[in-house]
Amino acid sequence: MAGRNEHAGLESVSVTTLDKVLHDSGFKQLDLLILDLEGMELAALRGLGKHRPRIIIVETRSTDALAISDLMLNMGYVCVGNLSKFNPIDSPNWTKDHQDFGWCKHDDIDAIQELANL
Repeated sequence: MAGRNEHAGLESVSVTTLDKVLHDSGFKQLDLLILDLEGMELAALRGLGKHRPRIIIVETRSTDALAISDLMLNMGYVCVGNLSKFNPIDSPNWTKDHQDFGWCKHDDIDAIQELANL
């Protein structure tokens, strides 16, 4: 396979949903969720069930930006803004394929203000 590191071992890992983790832990509410999953953010967001964090910060790759935006809007979130604001001048090693966006529940004015002030 081209580009594969022959020295890296492959390992199977189990996966679960955020809802199951929160249910099993007894948490009733999650205030902040930060997703930086190297391209798996959309799949993780699709796994959100009834537990909806107040604030979600998502590393968003160009290839998934529209799908992530559509999903977040349909779940009742609003985009507060681009939190990373990566650019080639300030971040010369930036790969130009992602930004970090902050989302809040549309009716949570306090969360929106908190995130907007970051």
